[in-house]
Amino acid sequence: MNINNERRKELGQYLREKRMQAGLTQLTVARSVKLTSAQSISNIERGMAPVPTFVLRKMIQLYQISEAEIMWKLMDLQLQQWRDDFFPEAKSGASGRSVSAS
Repeated sequence: MNINNERRKELGQYLREKRMQAGLTQLTVARSVKLTSAQSISNIERGMAPVPTFVLRKMIQLYQISEAEIMWKLMDLQLQQWRDDFFPEAKSGASGRSVSAS
């Protein structure tokens, strides 16, 4: 998935919320996905680093995110990115979901 820093931060915030809801620490998650430190998870959650696919798969399992929920989230992020790339004049507000017909 090719998303910009703004979208990466949004995904990171979402994953942070899900981790906290699951009652897991960054260190626990890092160890579970075989990363070297909790800093790696922190970087992902702050949007400072992309989420490798193998890490995202494991996070989905650990956080018990449903297939439907994660698919909608990822599709929404990608759609927002495409809209920003192809129709920058249509950007609106924080949610970025409204597009005016011309």
